[in-house]
Amino acid sequence: MNTKVFYELWQMECCGKPFKIGDPVEWYVISADRLVRPFDIDGLEYFYDAHFDDWDGIYMLKGVVSNISVYYEKFELITAPGHNMLKPVPGTSEAIATDSSEDVEEYRGELKASGYIVELDGVTVNPANKYK
Repeated sequence: MNTKVFYELWQMECCGKPFKIGDPVEWYVISADRLVRPFDIDGLEYFYDAHFDDWDGIYMLKGVVSNISVYYEKFELITAPGHNMLKPVPGTSEAIATDSSEDVEEYRGELKASGYIVELDGVTVNPANKYK
């Protein structure tokens, strides 16, 4: 089985382990249909998540990295009383192929890297074992 996973850049910066094409990986993931924020990524099935709050809907995915793209988006600043936030601008994303999660430019013009689109081969997905 093959699949496509989105791996957010902040998760890599926080506690991720770098990966490259050909590497075997074991990742905790959630189904992409549980995402709050939609991504313009065809065929996205899973979302890497190392910071989940409970074990409901968490899976252990194992596979071999076959393709990596850095996902760039344009963000706009939304101001509100008491807080500001950056919001992605729909229709402004770009995916650039790379060989490694360590090979990323933070910016491409007005676009900022937000994560990786990772394609995996030989995938198995099973409910995560909270006692592992």
